[in-house]
Amino acid sequence: MKPTHTDNRMQAYWTETCAFIKENWPKFTDIELNQIDANYDRFLVYLKEMYNNFPKNEAIAREKLQKFYNTLDEKQFQKK
Repeated sequence: MKPTHTDNRMQAYWTETCAFIKENWPKFTDIELNQIDANYDRFLVYLKEMYNNFPKNEAIAREKLQKFYNTLDEKQFQKK
């Protein structure tokens, strides 16, 4: 499967993403995050297992992550 823009950003910002995931979805532990290992599809699998109402949660997760990554991209751009 071809990586998506979110996959690439998750890999680029994995350390920051772990903290963001734990803050927004507190059921995630370091064990799950280690197993997800910056893979967006794996994150969605865990999200589905841990939280109900998956289609809604996936849309919310996608939106939250996009906003988060846009903020990080802006900070990176300003540093240059």
